[in-house]
Parts: sequence; structure tokens; C-alpha cells
Amino acid sequence: MINLFRVIFDYTRKPWKEVSNFIKKIKGRTLDVGCGNGNITKLIKNAVGLDISFELLKKAKNPVVQGKCEALPFKKKFDNVLLIAVLHNLKKDSRIKCLQEIRRVLKGKLFLSVWCKYKPGVKYVKWGKTKRYYYFFKEQELKDLLTNSGFKINNSVKSKDNYFLECN
Repeated sequence: MINLFRVIFDYTRKPWKEVSNFIKKIKGRTLDVGCGNGNITKLIKNAVGLDISFELLKKAKNPVVQGKCEALPFKKKFDNVLLIAVLHNLKKDSRIKCLQEIRRVLKGKLFLSVWCKYKPGVKYVKWGKTKRYYYFFKEQELKDLLTNSGFKINNSVKSKDNYFLECN
């Protein structure tokens, strides 16, 4: 089933400047988890995208794999992992499994973003005819989740609507 929000979001948005700044520094193999149609993945040399939506992946130009972030289908390690606007869509157990899987396949840096445009907690946001699940983190809660998952936070930036974190 195609996720209309992802289609609209992926086709009409350019990467946030924080994401663009990070991908300019990337070297080595990169995994873009939750890549959608590959808009960001295509900007990175030696990158592979992963998304749950087969429909979106059909639009991608880079190598892509259909799969879930909670069970990454990779044995090889990646120098970088992007997790852009994904973690806030996952329920607690899935967030933990996702980060454990990224930790398993990562030998370098993780760059992630989550929305922070609403009060912390669960919210169902209306998109078209459907409502989507979102979990809005308190900043320290997000940092604790990452450090408890084995990541060291190197940089953290809060913009108007997003938290951006670079970890290894």
C-alpha cells in the first residue's frame, strides 16, 4: 500500500540544509534508511537506499532494497547511515529495534532527523484522508534513546521543526 504522505513529501521537498551539509562530508558506503523515492540517496556516491514502500522504491535511481528498519537485510558494514524523518514514525519497540539494527551495520556515522513541531508525545497527524502516527520526542529523551542504544552524540541541532543529530 502506498503511503500518500511519503509520496507528497518526497516529491515536493528538497533536503533540509542540515542534511545537505552532512552528505557533503560523506565518504565510503552509505545506507539511507527510509529513503522513500531516493531523493536524498541519489545525491550520495556509493549509497544504497532502504524503504518499506515498494511503490516509492520504483521511482528511485540508486540501488535500493525493500525492507524494514527493524530487520535490516545487510551483513556488510556501512560507513554512514542516514535516518531522515523516520524514527518519529515508529512505535517504541520498533524505534529500539531500528537503532539496534543500525548499530549492527554501522562502522562510522549516523545522521538522523526527527520532527519536533508539536508537543512531546504521541500524535496522530491528519494527511489527506488518513491520520499518521507520530511520536514527538523531548530533546533529552531522544538523546537518551541514542546513547542507550550505543551511540555517541557528536552534534545536535534544533531547528524550528526538527532535531538533527550526528552520532557514531
